[in-house]
Amino acid sequence: MADTPTWVDVLGFVVAAGGFGFGVYQYREGRLETRRKFAAESVRAFKENICVQAAGRMLDWGHRKGISVPVPGTDKQHPIELFDHVVLAAALLTHEQKQDEFSGDEAAIRDVFDVFIDELEMMAHQEAVKAIALEDVAPYLRYVAQLVRGERGQVDKKVSANLTNYMNHYWGGHVLEFLDRCRSYRGSAGGG
Repeated sequence: MADTPTWVDVLGFVVAAGGFGFGVYQYREGRLETRRKFAAESVRAFKENICVQAAGRMLDWGHRKGISVPVPGTDKQHPIELFDHVVLAAALLTHEQKQDEFSGDEAAIRDVFDVFIDELEMMAHQEAVKAIALEDVAPYLRYVAQLVRGERGQVDKKVSANLTNYMNHYWGGHVLEFLDRCRSYRGSAGGG
């Protein structure tokens, strides 16, 4: 009879298994919370980046007189006398597409968009290695994705085409694929 488990042995096993399961659950929840905090910090840093803000405004605006764009890595601003979709579309041509040199205004715009796309690329890599989850960032990046893809009425179709070509040419397709997943994600922030 010593080889037959008693109710105490069975109960001990059930309690141990339950404790292990609860520990795994707490570990998973802690990892989810850490991931969500990291994603929130990534989105905050993205939205607070002055070049990201400037790129977003340029896509949103379409036409303005007398704007200034930040010069990445400095506290300086580059003034642009007349900004419109023609200037933006020309700035977002690849070197192979451009017939002549980029103007100072076009170069300043390209510098801003390089930082904007670099920041998106960083989040795409973070999502690829599962440091962040799409569900944690997509609700905040959906509008950006729609701007890039020209799904907002204020974005000129030539600007959108040149921007997506620029991104594909210099960064490859993974940034646009990330934005497309953000654009099509229909959940809310902070899902499990």
